[in-house]
Amino acid sequence: MAGSPVSQTLYQILGVELGASAHDIGAAYQQRLAQWTLASVRDPNDMVVLTRAKEILLDPGKRAAYDALLPTPGAQTKEAGPSFLTIWGGWIVLGVAIVALGVWWATLSGS
Repeated sequence: MAGSPVSQTLYQILGVELGASAHDIGAAYQQRLAQWTLASVRDPNDMVVLTRAKEILLDPGKRAAYDALLPTPGAQTKEAGPSFLTIWGGWIVLGVAIVALGVWWATLSGS
């Protein structure tokens, strides 16, 4: 199976669309199973993932619960921008250094 199971949805693992019918899911499972059986190197974990994907997607209750966990199509996750300290940290340090230098200079000049 291409890609790691963690990075794929159950639909992608079986190679079906989000709204696939039970018949399509069963057929896709059989096709993936045949590919796994014919593979020269077989990872038993792939078989477990395939079987679990089929079991969840063929059970209406489990499928509904799984679908609810998927991000909604078109929803974009907001990327975090640079933090306040990343943007202003250097300027703050420079300002503090200038103030400290000014205080030090005033102390020397006043003596």
